[in-house]
Amino acid sequence: MHLHRGDRSCCYSPADDMKRYLHPRNATSGFTLLELLVAILIVAVLMAIVAPSWGRYLANRRVATVQGELKLFLEAAQTHARARRINQVVTLQTGASLPTVSVGETASTQSTTLTLGGGALREGVVSLSAPNSTVTFDYRGTVTGGTSTPFVIRVESTDVALAGRERCVIITTLLGGITTDEGAGCNR
Repeated sequence: MHLHRGDRSCCYSPADDMKRYLHPRNATSGFTLLELLVAILIVAVLMAIVAPSWGRYLANRRVATVQGELKLFLEAAQTHARARRINQVVTLQTGASLPTVSVGETASTQSTTLTLGGGALREGVVSLSAPNSTVTFDYRGTVTGGTSTPFVIRVESTDVALAGRERCVIITTLLGGITTDEGAGCNR
């Protein structure tokens, strides 16, 4: 008997039966429709669990971004007042659909206007509120012009998921110390 290379008709191995059982020649590779539906269902359930948390996270990041930019803007106006030895009046545009602040030598001569949030906010998502819409830093960088301290500027989200989680920027003293806080720290 002459055997060709690869011809194993003379030898029997249980491993061959196992290979034929696990990998039949007529089977096609891939997933069944049922397996795909189960995988899609699992992904959908996970997304339903994660989506609300992701939305809260994004809304919280938007408010934190506006809070940080507002603090930097106030500090820059204060530094500019000291460096140039002029008054700087910061005006909060509290009724605007986007959180906006302006600065100038007087309330009527605003030279720089900045929309907070890096330009990535939709209208009405984050707002600013304060008891007074202007803060004046004199040539020494101190707070003047009838602004009482602490002066609290609230940064609020319209997202109901963040209700009760306030953030704020606070001008703490007449000397112009500027800090940020959140929650109960904003109730000064």
